[in-house]
Amino acid sequence: MNAHRLPAVERKQLLIDAAMPLAERYGYDSVSRSMVAEAAGISESLVSRYWTAPDFHAALLEAAIMRENLTVLAQGLAARHPVATSAPLELRQAAAATLV
Repeated sequence: MNAHRLPAVERKQLLIDAAMPLAERYGYDSVSRSMVAEAAGISESLVSRYWTAPDFHAALLEAAIMRENLTVLAQGLAARHPVATSAPLELRQAAAATLV
């Protein structure tokens, strides 16, 4: 194995880390795989290797739930994304409060 090659799980985590600030700024559904690739300093094809666009947005919302990122979760709730609406009730309530 190449010393510079990360396992897929770690690479995905790094890509989500690069995407989260973009989602906070532009909205989770406005973040494209090309934006993430640019932010992470990799090719868009590498991001596309891991996710389709809908799967990427779902993964971003899943990460927002795990990290309790109310801004991104609120965006998902406003869009009625199934991942966001499946978040724990307390977290959904806290995120919804940020929309008021």
